[in-house]
Amino acid sequence: MEMPSYRTTCPESVGFHKFSVSEKQTGMTGLLCRFVLTMVFLVMTASSVSAATQVSGDITKDTTWTLAGSPYVVTSSIRVQGTDGDDGVTTLMVNPGVEVKFNSNSGLSVGGSSGAPGGLVAVGTSDDQVVFCSNDGTNWQGIFFNNTTADETSVLNHCIVKNAGMLSGSSCNYSVCMENSSPSIRNSVISGSKNFGIRINSGSPDISDNVISDNGNCGIFLRDSCSPSITGNKVIGNKGVGIFSNNTSCIPTVTG
Repeated sequence: MEMPSYRTTCPESVGFHKFSVSEKQTGMTGLLCRFVLTMVFLVMTASSVSAATQVSGDITKDTTWTLAGSPYVVTSSIRVQGTDGDDGVTTLMVNPGVEVKFNSNSGLSVGGSSGAPGGLVAVGTSDDQVVFCSNDGTNWQGIFFNNTTADETSVLNHCIVKNAGMLSGSSCNYSVCMENSSPSIRNSVISGSKNFGIRINSGSPDISDNVISDNGNCGIFLRDSCSPSITGNKVIGNKGVGIFSNNTSCIPTVTG
């Protein structure tokens, strides 16, 4: 964002009588001007930094979260579902550099358990990643792709998802979970979950070129009938095994 420009010296006249002053007084006046301008700049900067957009509840219309509105603070769980737009899928798009911060009892779900579809397009860059993280220093619930997720468009690319997996041993025990859905997760960092990094409950997602690290259990947990493509990932530093399947019918393709 382009910062506003300021005068570097005081104007000679602002409607007041002009006095003749000594060189020392002129120096003091210049210092006072610079002090005042510095304080104005700091106040404006603090106001900009403290601004946040609070969000919660259902998103039923195509929505874009922009850098201008960042950070977005999720005060209660978000659900993206509906049939908005020409494609008939309500989609949440998160722009590069946006930070999404979750309260401890909140998460993000995509699509309904039946009926209404939903899509999530969170695409950052190598320099401006999209960040999903905690708002209050505690673990949040994570990102859940339901079985009505629009697989062909839903993607996390150049994202950071950290400190999720709120409830160990419950359904909210992951950073990212797919329920019979197949979004793409690429070039991202999945770390600091209280339990699993990525959990796949059936589906054929593309999991490629990510760092999946420092999670409280397995880096990638597979169950039910699934056939994900797991390529070029670094699965390191997790307290459980790197990749674990509890079902012989779940056969991943793992390379690199």
